Amino acid sequence: FFSTLVCLTSPLVLRDDSIELIVESSRLGLPLFIESGPMCGGTSPATLASTLILANAELLSSFVLAKSVNPAVPLIYASWARILDMKAATVSHGGPEFSLLRIGTTQMAKYYGLPSGGGGILADTKSIDVQLGMEKLGTGLLPALAETNMVVGMGLIADENAISLETLVIDHEVTNWIKRAMRGIEVTDETTDLSVFKEVGSGGDFVQTKHTRDNFRKEMFIPKIMDRGFLALDKDPRAKTMRKRARKHFREVMEKYTPPELPEDIDKKLDEIIYK
Repeated sequence: FFSTLVCLTSPLVLRDDSIELIVESSRLGLPLFIESGPMCGGTSPATLASTLILANAELLSSFVLAKSVNPAVPLIYASWARILDMKAATVSHGGPEFSLLRIGTTQMAKYYGLPSGGGGILADTKSIDVQLGMEKLGTGLLPALAETNMVVGMGLIADENAISLETLVIDHEVTNWIKRAMRGIEVTDETTDLSVFKEVGSGGDFVQTKHTRDNFRKEMFIPKIMDRGFLALDKDPRAKTMRKRARKHFREVMEKYTPPELPEDIDKKLDEIIYK
């Protein structure tokens, strides 16, 4: 769906352009993804709890404005609150505080009965390294566990100052990893079929059973670029880095991709709007 993104200014500032966005989008009935982004220790108090209080005040004030224009306008309670790293003098999107603030935001959204949103699957690192994996999984999994409705940030690195196509592929893998974890263990007659134990017996294997063929794709996370396999068969493990595997997969996807064609009248109308 289409929504209007409004990024608020902390502390407690509602700029003219933000007001205009909120008012005009509300008149049109467009969903509003309104996002507060205070920095702990910078544009908000150093404590996470106080930062959530500030973000809540900023969001509620903007919601009042939107609802005064159109009581039926859909609202999304979102936050990009993060910390100001006192050592590096930059904001941090990859630390645990960022994800904790997403959890707090989600809990507040649930309290008000609103859908929630915010940043996730982000990283402070500037390269594809071990730190990237730590930060991407951490900032993606915690919002998922909190049941945040919309998580934004795939492909971004270096405190959102850069985007990497290889990282976008990696983030897709991370997202699928998280989705499988969130699905949990399904307990049904099919998944607990005891007849397969009778079929295999003591000391056998389950590789060739119909039960395995029917279920392994549904039960198991099957990665596209993660490194698995026998060490003894890999002559040079260092030659197949995550970055190289991601780049190879990206190129393969793009080679097969065919952009959808728009109807000629719609394509012409879009050109008129864009180049107006």
